[in-house]
Amino acid sequence: MSLPHPNNGPDHGKVVAATIVTNDLAGHAALYGEYLGYREEWRGTVPPELAALWGAPMAAAAPMAVLRSAAGTESWLRLVEDPGAEPQPAMRTYGWSAMEVAVEDCDALEAPFRAGPWEILGAPADLSFTDAIRAMQVVGPMGEVFYLTVIKRPVPGFDLPVPEAKIDRLFVQILGCDDAERARDFYAALFDVPAGPAFDAVIRVVNRSHGLPPDHKIRLGTVTLGGKSLVEIDRFPEGTTARPAGPLGLTPATSVASYYAASLDTIRADWLAPPARIDLPSWEGRRTGCLLGPAGERVELLEIG
Repeated sequence: MSLPHPNNGPDHGKVVAATIVTNDLAGHAALYGEYLGYREEWRGTVPPELAALWGAPMAAAAPMAVLRSAAGTESWLRLVEDPGAEPQPAMRTYGWSAMEVAVEDCDALEAPFRAGPWEILGAPADLSFTDAIRAMQVVGPMGEVFYLTVIKRPVPGFDLPVPEAKIDRLFVQILGCDDAERARDFYAALFDVPAGPAFDAVIRVVNRSHGLPPDHKIRLGTVTLGGKSLVEIDRFPEGTTARPAGPLGLTPATSVASYYAASLDTIRADWLAPPARIDLPSWEGRRTGCLLGPAGERVELLEIG
């Protein structure tokens, strides 16, 4: 099993949050509360120092809300409002393509999600490469994708969470890129962990989004991190395009993925701005830095200290 270097501590690399850029903050906050159980804990505007960290100074003073998982864990969704942001075609642009949330029973969630303003990209089904994991995939108004995932039993080689609530925490960020091995090696080096396996797999929702045959296989890479978290890396098919930034300089839908890091001083990174402390819910005053990953995605690291 690929685990973080022991000197980094057990939560090094834990998924903390996802930042979603929307053109309707109030509507999105209500949607996530009703269907995902995320409670709004703070609403205000993006501080200039945070906009600078993200390399998006135009985002300063944009409306922002921070929502916390109803499970009470350190799992957050942040919403930034950009009125000019355009909804994205699900899983057809490079960057953060999906967020995976641990749930107790995805089959029980299908009916309420079908009745709501979501697109069901994939009905509940076991994964193509293991029947130990079952998931449903849904698409929100900006083209953001959630995997609602049941871990039925331990999966050899992976340290996965057991949900403690109907809808629990975010534990995987999924990246769409043009080179799965290169992106996998980037994240392994960033977090100082062994690179996980890379293999060809049927990813039904990617095939459906790209109009490919159901049995088409894509290259998939994994990196196991601390806090029972992972990065999944999917090599998207030809025809995938770069995701254009909106007027605020942030990409629409899932824009920033956030992780704990034992120390920013040991991270070899080209920061978009010098790390700074952010005193807001989900950052909790931690020293924070942000960099760009191999598909142009923003990666935010929060120092555990």
